[in-house]
Amino acid sequence: GITYSRVVLDKKASMLKIGGTVKLIQPLGAAYTYAHDLSYKWSEQGILNIYNTNVGYAYSDGLVTSKGYPGSTSEYLRNAYAFKYGRPTIAADIGFVYEWRPDRVHNKHDMDCHCIEPAERNRYKVAVGFSMVDFGAMRFVRGANSADYYADIQNWDVSKAQFPDGLQSLDDTINSRFEKLPSGKYFTIWLPTRFNLFVDYNVIKDFNVNFTANIAPDMAPHGQMVHEVTTFSIIPNYDTKWFGVYVPVSYDVYGNFGLGATLRAGPLTIGTGDILGLFVRKYVYKADIHAALKITIPNHKICRKGDLRFSGVL
Repeated sequence: GITYSRVVLDKKASMLKIGGTVKLIQPLGAAYTYAHDLSYKWSEQGILNIYNTNVGYAYSDGLVTSKGYPGSTSEYLRNAYAFKYGRPTIAADIGFVYEWRPDRVHNKHDMDCHCIEPAERNRYKVAVGFSMVDFGAMRFVRGANSADYYADIQNWDVSKAQFPDGLQSLDDTINSRFEKLPSGKYFTIWLPTRFNLFVDYNVIKDFNVNFTANIAPDMAPHGQMVHEVTTFSIIPNYDTKWFGVYVPVSYDVYGNFGLGATLRAGPLTIGTGDILGLFVRKYVYKADIHAALKITIPNHKICRKGDLRFSGVL
């Protein structure tokens, strides 16, 4: 990808930063299925009725085939990770951050002959940001017998259904029972597009409180999309040059609360988005552990002492 960002406004207490990234994506494989307004009934045990239902079913050619898996794992992986089944595509990120820095108006460092830390120079009282991440879609060559279907089936005995040949058996069953609808050679999977909004408030020096909304819109007309979950978070955090502690409290649109914790010590960062999911919950619906090692060149203090502009020498 290529990223470009810059400060477009830096006047008095206001600073506005805008940036964007254009990314080249090479898809490898994908699959999806959906049913719009699924209507079904079990008239008795093992007897299934499906009424006037449209079903979408697709997998990319090369990921799996209607002939089953190739003979060896290595052969399967070579087939699955061939680039010829997914077309290269472009995706984009874009965002902006507005910072309000009232102290900068009152505290001028140009002529006081003191050294200041970069963190002090860049500190804001309130920051507001918005971004759109992973906007784009991937196109795949459709696998054999994967298509859209119409189902209106009565008294289907599924009690003895077997699939000895894996996907080939499933394909054969669908094609024999469902009405196949016209489908193109390709199908599309949308990327997990998110709209992110945050407000960060500097309570005192190194202690901030952040509110973040991660909104996952439904971009695909038939559900063929990799989805994030819309989540709202409040994140108290203490962040210094060499140490940081972050405690996100989150709530998503499915009614789930989360409590996370992240620790940064020098170049090492480690944490989890939901401690409850790892240790407390009876039913785990998500879990993660993240870690990073980031080595940077520290900024030096900015000093004005000895600046020729204020020495009286032309």
